[in-house]
Amino acid sequence: MKNRSIALGLLALQVLSGILPGATLASELEANHGTNKPSSPQLGRDQTVTPPETAIIPQSNVIAQSATFQSTSGTTGTAEVAPTPSTPALSGNSGNNNSVNNQVPNPTQNSPADTPVAATPPAPQNNSGRTPLDILTPAANSVMNEGSVTITVRYGLGMQVELSVNGRKVDANQIGRTETDTRNQLVTQTWYGVVLHDGDNLIEVIDNGGKVARAPVQVRGEPKYIRLRTLETRIPADGRTTATIEGELIDIKGNRSNRSGVVTLSTSDGDLIGVDQNTDQPGFQVKVEQGRFVGTLRSSTNSGNVTIRAVSDKLEAFSQIQFETNLRPSIATGVLEMRLGARGTDYYRSFRDFLPIDKNNSTQLDVYGAAFASGKIGEWLFTGAYNNIRSLNQDCSGKARIYRDVQFCDQNYPVYGDSSQISAVTPSYSSVYLRMERTSPVPQ
Repeated sequence: MKNRSIALGLLALQVLSGILPGATLASELEANHGTNKPSSPQLGRDQTVTPPETAIIPQSNVIAQSATFQSTSGTTGTAEVAPTPSTPALSGNSGNNNSVNNQVPNPTQNSPADTPVAATPPAPQNNSGRTPLDILTPAANSVMNEGSVTITVRYGLGMQVELSVNGRKVDANQIGRTETDTRNQLVTQTWYGVVLHDGDNLIEVIDNGGKVARAPVQVRGEPKYIRLRTLETRIPADGRTTATIEGELIDIKGNRSNRSGVVTLSTSDGDLIGVDQNTDQPGFQVKVEQGRFVGTLRSSTNSGNVTIRAVSDKLEAFSQIQFETNLRPSIATGVLEMRLGARGTDYYRSFRDFLPIDKNNSTQLDVYGAAFASGKIGEWLFTGAYNNIRSLNQDCSGKARIYRDVQFCDQNYPVYGDSSQISAVTPSYSSVYLRMERTSPVPQ
């Protein structure tokens, strides 16, 4: 009867703890007390009750459970249960006090998951040890187009600031806008119409805590020289290709000036095309806007280095461009005329030859020839011309000229066509012209 009471007491205690033991544990307790009798008619040594595979005790609700009971014979028994991360392992033993204990870790040690973590408060945006003071605009080392600027500063809430330019304090009446950010403890202030002088300027802001912010800036000044260049370094000497001329008026600090005006361009060869701003002045006038000007140069048919000159008041600049030999496709043309007839009846020659002075109108044979050829021979360009009765560039009055142009006596046979042009490519006083040319392979 005593053994049966102990076994039933342990069973009740473990059911309360959430763990259902088998009959094997009760049988071992009976064996330890020296009896072979079954503990009950329903639960004997050879009968077992299968417990659940795993009994889990929530750690957040149960730290340790214990119960003490007493049998009818006065024997005392104790059982304890503690939570573990894995399936509890039970072992039973008996001694003088008939106790059964679970082998579990110290219940006073909590798992990391059960330990509360305190939230870290956000750091303050500003503190008294680091009060901000910045010049937002203009940016340091910037170049200003005008001498009147807008300055924006930012400083800590509760501070007072003074603005100065080149050591001179700026009137506080020029403050036009103030924005306060109470969340970040910041004030943004805008000053309008602050005057700067040409060249270097130093903007300074100082607060009542002694902190200083500086921003050196420059203002474009009066032009001191001209910077001149061409976008192309060389173009073909074909009489059609153009080059772009660019120029800038530069101040003493090396910055582009913002002044406007007129610059006169001239060139040693080629033609300046576009709109001449003042046709009454010599050279080609181009407009200067914000210190910049642009011109266009059209090449001639002569190869070589071409010098470009720009003049504005007392300022002068030069640049160069190369007209390369235009290795055009080959062309050859000519005329051969033969006439047999009486003298004084040649209606296609000059009037002075129409009536011979000697009055000799006998029959004669006349042969007239002229030829022109141009083309590529290797890296060279050949140009040649010949006329057997007159100079190549003779005008209508019979005078020899080095360059040929359109004469009134040639207008009976004009050249028609869209954008047709006539250019003289055989400058010569004589009746023969030969030329071989190429662009130098040595960079100029």
